[in-house]
Amino acid sequence: QFVGMNTISTGCAYVTENIFENRFQHIPELCRLGASITIKHPTSICESIDGSAAEEEKGSNKNITKTKGSTALIEGVTHLSGTDVYATDLRASASLILATLAAEGISHVHNIHHLDRGYDRIDAKLSQLGASILRKN
Repeated sequence: QFVGMNTISTGCAYVTENIFENRFQHIPELCRLGASITIKHPTSICESIDGSAAEEEKGSNKNITKTKGSTALIEGVTHLSGTDVYATDLRASASLILATLAAEGISHVHNIHHLDRGYDRIDAKLSQLGASILRKN
């Protein structure tokens, strides 16, 4: 959801995902709306037990190889434009809903069955706040 909100924020934001490797599958959909997002993929680094960077010594237990998560660099834009987007998971659905509400024009969010798993009647709740949402079954 923070990725979606940051698409129209002033300046830049970084969001790092360390748990679910496919979490950023919705970023191309946000870019279709006009968002400016770049993904930096994981890299492996070798750190010593005390956390400082070190060269890996063969056969040594002093160093631990860690994999850093993917990081999205979101550069805020002045506006998003409505289009059709496709949700890939629960959090992606929520992010796309927020971004399409901020977009100019009409948007259609497809595959919202993901959204229904975690947000009860989100369309009705957002409508109560003034959002213009029409659910088609």
